[in-house]
Amino acid sequence: MIQVVLATAIGRVAQTGTALDVVDPNDPITILAPLVAVLAAVAVAYMPRRIGQDTRLWRTIRGLLPYVDAAARDRGFYTTYEIDPAEETVGVWHGSLESLESALEAEGYRLGPLAAHKSLPDGRQELGSWVDLGDRISPRWLEALRLMVTPWQTHVTIFPGGRDGEWLVTAHHERSAYSPLTALWHLRATDYSPARGVEIVSGQLGDRPQFDER
Repeated sequence: MIQVVLATAIGRVAQTGTALDVVDPNDPITILAPLVAVLAAVAVAYMPRRIGQDTRLWRTIRGLLPYVDAAARDRGFYTTYEIDPAEETVGVWHGSLESLESALEAEGYRLGPLAAHKSLPDGRQELGSWVDLGDRISPRWLEALRLMVTPWQTHVTIFPGGRDGEWLVTAHHERSAYSPLTALWHLRATDYSPARGVEIVSGQLGDRPQFDER
C-alpha cells in the first residue's frame, strides 16, 4: 500500500523526462532508487568532514560490499561489479596514494559512498572511489539540494598499480547517484560512458608530473 501511494505521488509530478517518470508500484527499485538518492545527498551534505573524507574507514566499509552482492541481486540491484580496464583506464599515478587523493580533492572530487564496489579482471580490488561532487557550499540544506538536482557525475576508481608506488586510475561518466531525478538511470547504467570519464579525468590530471596517461 505504501509503495502504491509513493508511486502515485511521485508520478503526479514526475512527467519531466527524468527517471521518476518510470516509477512503478510493482517494481520497488523504481521507488527505492530516488529515495536512497535523497537520503544519500542529505547524508553527504551533513556528514562531518572527518568522517566523509576518512579514506581508511570508507575503504573498510566498501570492502564488505562484495559479500552482500548475491543477496542484493536477488532484490534487483547490485553492490559490486567488474570494470573493463581497456575502456576505463585513464593512466598511472606515481607517488603516494595520499598525493593522488589530494590531487582529486583539488579537482572537486570527494569520496563516493553511494557506489558499487569495483574490481578488475585480474582480481585487483578498488582502493578508492571518488566522485566529482564539487566544493561544499553553505548552508548544508542548500548543499543537499544542489546534489539532488545535479544530473551527471564523473566517477574515479583507484586500484593498485603494477609496482610499489603506482596507482591505476580509472574513470567513467554517468548519471548522478545522488539525484532522485537520475538515480534509477545510474543504477541501470543508462548513459554510462567510460570514454567521457577518461577524457574528463585525463584533462584534470594530465598536466601533473606524477601522472602518466595511458
